[in-house]
Amino acid sequence: MLILLNSYGYYPHVFKEIWPDDIFGSLISQGVIIPTVLMSIAAFRLRTKWIILIISLIALIEELFLRLRIYEHNWWKTWYTIILLLLASYIMKWWRRKLNDPSIPIKFLTIYMLFNIILHTISFFMSLVLKLSWYSMGLFESMYKDHTILKMIIDITMAIPLTAIVLFSYKYLTLIALFIFMIIFDLVQIKMGLLHVIDYNSVIAFAFIKLFVISIVKRVNDYLFPMEKDYI
Repeated sequence: MLILLNSYGYYPHVFKEIWPDDIFGSLISQGVIIPTVLMSIAAFRLRTKWIILIISLIALIEELFLRLRIYEHNWWKTWYTIILLLLASYIMKWWRRKLNDPSIPIKFLTIYMLFNIILHTISFFMSLVLKLSWYSMGLFESMYKDHTILKMIIDITMAIPLTAIVLFSYKYLTLIALFIFMIIFDLVQIKMGLLHVIDYNSVIAFAFIKLFVISIVKRVNDYLFPMEKDYI
């Protein structure tokens, strides 16, 4: 929503450039704080009065950030945040109940969302902080927006087969094949001029990082769904 609809903007002044500063603020808020709050509501099964209190505090913090000018609304409103958080909190509580006896779609979506959170966070630090890689399509005036949108699409898409591997085919041969595919995929993107890297060693490093992420998510999967068979 931040990127495509220009709904609001963050200015934490961590980076000199406006766009990475904006993304960083959104990542901390939407990618860390809000998911943590929602997961806590679900995990501790908080009653409605506590949910309302927590969301009210978040709304007050949002208004404070507006006054401090480290956050601004474009067309967004604080009451949008309140409504969405109320809805999200009850969806999370419903989801928590479903995890007691999860179906395949519930398992898939849970692991898929986890992959997205991790991949988007890693992508931000690898690209906008460490500047190890960069995507460019030439579709937007801002090179940051150009990079972020393409990378977001790739991560969202990549999370689908990664989720399938964790749930259904977590085997050495599958991981080796995936490792080789990821290297070839990045090399093809470099050849097409979509992906830019500081050197080709980073391509191999990126593939190893994704394998590490898969191993972490697999451990989380085994914790959430202990009846699943461990294939490695």
